Amino acid sequence: DEATSTEVAPTYTNVEADAAPLADGEFTPMRIAVFPFAHVFRPGTSIRVTVDAPGGARPIWAFADTIAAGETNEIAHDADHPSSLALSVVPGVDVPADPPACGSLRSQPCRPG
Repeated sequence: DEATSTEVAPTYTNVEADAAPLADGEFTPMRIAVFPFAHVFRPGTSIRVTVDAPGGARPIWAFADTIAAGETNEIAHDADHPSSLALSVVPGVDVPADPPACGSLRSQPCRPG
């Protein structure tokens, strides 16, 4: 939805009239929303992004299988198909220079300095 989308938060109308088939055998530029989360990314931090289609790979909820037999999803990433990731910055937050102590954050890997 061009009227409500922002750089970091694309929105979708989910209206059937706005849907169109993708061209077979061609890449189509997409804007994918990253659901809200809070994490401090310090200088030198690496970020891994995983793109997954619905189909049961999630531990709690799942869609019915949406990929017919023999179909594949491909993501292009090269000089002709550049990618970018836009993340929001929360102003006015003081971030400690040192990361938290190992074991102090739930579900976070320990990365001793």
